[in-house]
Amino acid sequence: MRATDLTKYIEGLTLTHGAKAGQPFRLLQWQRQFVKGMAKRGVYRAALSVPRGPGKTTLLAAVASAAIDGPLRVPRGEVVVVASSFDPIAPITRPNVLDGVLGRLKQD
Repeated sequence: MRATDLTKYIEGLTLTHGAKAGQPFRLLQWQRQFVKGMAKRGVYRAALSVPRGPGKTTLLAAVASAAIDGPLRVPRGEVVVVASSFDPIAPITRPNVLDGVLGRLKQD
């Protein structure tokens, strides 16, 4: 899988909540660098540690989406999201975040 495939997939997603709901996902420069690094050949795990607020939850939700329905998908694979508390990952687990992904899966 190439970083460009993952980047294209992520930027094809639409934000579902917040001030930019309804707008396409646009990767910030640091997010693009993270995606490029995690998509390198031989990389099977990636960790991200950044302060509050810069968009890590949204990015990780997009990467999880890519593992469910996109270029990171593998048959019978699973997606694990880990955080120090539930609050940071609550947006990922909200039904509206996964509804778009699951809705597309039902159409396929």
